[in-house]
Formats: sequence, structure tokens, C-alpha cells
Amino acid sequence: MEVVLLGYAIYAKLINAKSIRIMHPVNERVRSYYEKQKYEYVAKGDYLFKEIT
Repeated sequence: MEVVLLGYAIYAKLINAKSIRIMHPVNERVRSYYEKQKYEYVAKGDYLFKEIT
């Protein structure tokens, strides 16, 4: 999974994105995994996001 997260980050930087969003996590376990990777959950929109640094 770390390779996928790295791919997200590289692609985001290539397109000059300011954040990454994971839309509609399929279950609590998936949501929890991303939260451990410093993504923040937004319940109202049902997505996780992380600012690009």
C-alpha cells in the first residue's frame, strides 16, 4: 500500500495539486488505515484528504 500512497503523492505534485482526496472509503477499516497515514476524514462529504507539502 505504501507504493500506492507514494504514487498519489508523486502524481499530485506533477499536476500541482494542493491536496489529495480519497472519496467514499468503503468501510471503517479503510478509513482508519488512511487516518493512520495522516489523512483527515470529512464526514459531511464522506472523503479523506491530505494537504500536499
